[in-house]
Amino acid sequence: MNRILVLGNAGSGKSRLTNSIGTILQLPVHHLDAYFWLPGWKQSDFETFRGHVVALAAGEAWVIDGNYVRTLAERIAVADTVLLLRPPKLLCILRVILRGLRERGQARSDLPAGCREQIPSPDFLRWIWRFDRDELPRILTLIDQAGGRATVQTFRTSREVQEYLTHLNSAAGQSSNR
Repeated sequence: MNRILVLGNAGSGKSRLTNSIGTILQLPVHHLDAYFWLPGWKQSDFETFRGHVVALAAGEAWVIDGNYVRTLAERIAVADTVLLLRPPKLLCILRVILRGLRERGQARSDLPAGCREQIPSPDFLRWIWRFDRDELPRILTLIDQAGGRATVQTFRTSREVQEYLTHLNSAAGQSSNR
């Protein structure tokens, strides 16, 4: 496992899982939100963003989180592992709202400077609610089109994620002792 994609709805736990895997496997971590957003929550130029994504994906080893379906094919083509987080959408919405309330105005490590946490807008909550209908089918199609190049694992609960991390940590510890 050297090139790992972490995908899923907003509030599904992508950033947390990405950071944990990066720490366990000692791999560079890249949050695509940090490349897509500019200070003040302005969107970057798409071609500039795509250039960043292509450069990141060309790296020898990484953990990258973020869906950004328009650039997903480039990442899936070189990934050896795809982790898809699929908790219930109500849980995702609750997590995003609570994060917005708890961390409002604070900087996040997975975002660029000048993009402070905020209470989610109704449009963003609607996007989360519609993720399974609007985004997930496109993601699954791109995964299928990759032809099984990457190992794909789906997690629906926090417990499944924690069990995966426990197993990964154990396996990483055993390989470092050899």
